[in-house]
Amino acid sequence: MVEFRSAKLVFIFLFMATYAHATIKTDFYQWPTKNRFKRSAIAAYKTKQFQIPFYAGIASLVLFDGNLSKSIGDQNYIFGSSENAAHISDGLLLSLIPMMVYSSTQAELYRQTDQTDFGQRSKLLAFQTIMVIADFSLIHAVKYSVQRDRPDSSDLLSFPSGHASASSGMSRMVYNNIENSDIDDTTLGDTLQFSAIFLSSAVAYARVEAEKHHLSDILLGNAFGAYISDFLYKSFMEQHVDISTTLSMNAHAPYLRITYKF
Repeated sequence: MVEFRSAKLVFIFLFMATYAHATIKTDFYQWPTKNRFKRSAIAAYKTKQFQIPFYAGIASLVLFDGNLSKSIGDQNYIFGSSENAAHISDGLLLSLIPMMVYSSTQAELYRQTDQTDFGQRSKLLAFQTIMVIADFSLIHAVKYSVQRDRPDSSDLLSFPSGHASASSGMSRMVYNNIENSDIDDTTLGDTLQFSAIFLSSAVAYARVEAEKHHLSDILLGNAFGAYISDFLYKSFMEQHVDISTTLSMNAHAPYLRITYKF
């Protein structure tokens, strides 16, 4: 039987509460062009937040996955027991949600929106929530396809780690929001970014100590979460501008046309 922990139930609730509101017809977003999607995909792949855990996860899967994961799960180095580690991982994951919401309100795109237009501003927050839901959905599609046994043999949903992916995705969202805000390079901004990275790492480690995941599960889950978050953020949240010009030298009606594509 699939065990739906509190973090998963919260994500499902957030999806139900925000999806209808976020999809109300609005001109706030323009659907990205194919070139923008392509650039975003390449840029997300090139980040160290994706490449380091991705290749480390592949190495772990091939070389030392079982022994190291078993050692961490058996010794309970930090949390004392597998049960404690499992519950604490849920709490750490949920603590990233208010950080994500607050950082969203500091992002430049949010601040540029009409202060009196609650609908538009709330759509921006809802969109970032849906980015988390997209990560959640894709990871679980992979889980049910791969069917890898958990270290504690509780079910076949070990690969990849949904907790690691969700925490990594939200951590990247917090980081990107701060990077595109007025509190970037301030004590508050640096503290939020560091805290998000620390919490994401703690969630991933706790899942191994809880004997819910192998080391490769959390490393590759972390990589997938970072990639999905960065790809969607760069595609929809960051402004990409393509400028093209057309100059007509027609003697009767000369003109210069400049076209912007976002």
